Amino acid sequence: MPHTAASFESVRREIERTSALRDAALLAGFEALEQRNSSLAQMVLMVFGDRRRAAQWMSQPQRAFDGRTVWQVLIDGDEEALWDALEQRQGGAELASRLRVEG
Repeated sequence: MPHTAASFESVRREIERTSALRDAALLAGFEALEQRNSSLAQMVLMVFGDRRRAAQWMSQPQRAFDGRTVWQVLIDGDEEALWDALEQRQGGAELASRLRVEG
């Protein structure tokens, strides 16, 4: 049994390590969005409240984007689709329109 416990401990450490790497990558991606399009990043933050939640949402497949992630939408150059989805989530078309103009 001690071998099994050591094996579980090894798995736990590896999961924690990969989770930390994933979190760092997600936050680095969000920082890149802030640098490239601060208005869009600001709107994402307003909808999700903090960078971690925003970054996690951006990495998950979304029905609004036919199963693509936000990153895939941005790579495809469809920022309008992201603005539209955020407006629907927030219910703040006026605010989003103002942020679009400022950006």
